[in-house]
Amino acid sequence: MASRDSKEVIDQEYYSFLNVPKNATNDEIKRSFHRLSLIYHPDKHTDDADKQTAQQTYVKLTKAYAVLRDPHLRVIYDCYGSKGLENNLEVSLYNRTPASILEEYEKILAVKKCRDELMALQASGTASVRVDVSEGVGRFVHGVRKVYVQKDETGRVVGMYAQRPVYVSGLAFQQRVNLPAMGTDRCDVSGTADTEGDSTGCLHYSHAAGKGVYEVQVGASKEGPNCKFILSNWALDVKTTVKASLNNTYLIGKNQGIHKLESSITRWLSPTVSTRLSANLSIISTLPASSLLLPFPLFSGLTASISWLRSSRHRYELGARAGLPVAIASLRTSPALALFANYRYTAGADGADDANGVHVDASLGFPEIVRLRYGGGVTIDPNTALYSSLDINLIHGSTYSINITRGSQTLNLSFYLSDGVDLSALFVTLVTLAGYAALKRFVIGPYRSWEERKEREKADEEQRMRTEENKRAAEAEMRLMREWHYAVREVESGRDGVLIDTALYGSLVSLEHGSQGDNVVDVTVALQCLVVDSKLIVVDSESKAGLPGFYDPCPGQPKSLYVRYWFKGTAHEVTVPDSGNLRVPRECHRLVNR
Repeated sequence: MASRDSKEVIDQEYYSFLNVPKNATNDEIKRSFHRLSLIYHPDKHTDDADKQTAQQTYVKLTKAYAVLRDPHLRVIYDCYGSKGLENNLEVSLYNRTPASILEEYEKILAVKKCRDELMALQASGTASVRVDVSEGVGRFVHGVRKVYVQKDETGRVVGMYAQRPVYVSGLAFQQRVNLPAMGTDRCDVSGTADTEGDSTGCLHYSHAAGKGVYEVQVGASKEGPNCKFILSNWALDVKTTVKASLNNTYLIGKNQGIHKLESSITRWLSPTVSTRLSANLSIISTLPASSLLLPFPLFSGLTASISWLRSSRHRYELGARAGLPVAIASLRTSPALALFANYRYTAGADGADDANGVHVDASLGFPEIVRLRYGGGVTIDPNTALYSSLDINLIHGSTYSINITRGSQTLNLSFYLSDGVDLSALFVTLVTLAGYAALKRFVIGPYRSWEERKEREKADEEQRMRTEENKRAAEAEMRLMREWHYAVREVESGRDGVLIDTALYGSLVSLEHGSQGDNVVDVTVALQCLVVDSKLIVVDSESKAGLPGFYDPCPGQPKSLYVRYWFKGTAHEVTVPDSGNLRVPRECHRLVNR
């Protein structure tokens, strides 16, 4: 039997092939199987080609019969279709109710899914290139060439030099591999190599509990080994969540340890408004561990904010940050008090930053933060995305970034433009917009058009091949029906019963005249073989393409079945939709005065 063209048809294929409803009894299924066996049993045919075709069709018939007569397999088939039967999973025969069968089957599928996850390793990597172009941009935009003075240890000038216009200031490579884990657990190993010496290795494990996620991270960096414990999204109630982390780092050569504690609590006042209170504390200790901690913190801070999510595209945040400044060069400090306001705009699918569209982040603070970040992304194909952004910071200068993602690998190019805010940001913005317009016009647009055309051609070719295969299978089944067709017509003629004169299936051009084209198939022989005791019944189904001798001549188009037949010497005519049932004979089908 030919393969079918859609999931809905596949799920009903066995019922359609046997021409029985989904609620058919075992006796109805058995009668239909025996009737079709008279047509398709290999011993009923003498021609070698017909015998081979009958063997293939009879195998399909016996498989359909075996599934539908078994209550366990039938429940699985009704819910999951033929794909559910391909998993080769055995359901206990002691569970007789459909609910218990489905429950056990779901458990077996879950175990199989976990087993499959154990065999899968997902690797992702990121390569980062940092390029300093501040000198080149300064010369081009301002026409100024900076000269730097070189001094010795005593402060005496020993020379002068000019910085190169463009040079690579740093490289970094990161690789992450997910290790096998069970259920909701996650485990991965990652490593980072950086030319600035910030190379690290890390083992991360997370476990999802009922109220939140536990995470443990063990690694090492140039400072020394570290261990981090994280409690993420711990729900106190339906509106309140807590996040906390403790990071312990041992400083090699200093016999010291730094303990950083960060915690935050978020409370949703409404579906769009939330408040957040976060605190952090860093403490230094001397080793061995039995030594007392120093009585003062190296750095501590407290931040309170309120956020308003107006929509998926607009987000506002107001807050204040208080900290205790400490003159420790190795640790970052904050001023005693700072106020900040953030605004984020995203224009993409569901407001995602990396989706097709643009985004804007603006931060204004006193006295330390003045920042504007904007950019946009575009999806070139399902596996490739391009994203760029410009970050303008009053303190740290301007940086332009380009991210290219291909599959699970990412290339990050970062260009340092200037030490402050100047015309370089406007220049880069104009160049980026012009470059994106040219890229979209001459590269992305033609590439997408070419790819869509190739996909359409491939889909059309695959559909054409499937249709041809289904057509050959249906024609082979028709040949097997010839003798049975003659026998049925002879019996019906003797009793003046149902004689199918014309039966057309597909996209009918003219029902009045029964016009036939490439989108219509003649199923007269197939329908005549379904007549039993001067009655023809075709049950409801998703599509009649699954009936013996039928196939879908026009996939994706509306189809119907036109039948012209004789009963008691009178002509009858009827047309039914593809999913409707057909019962012959009916008085309403009778042609009057024709």
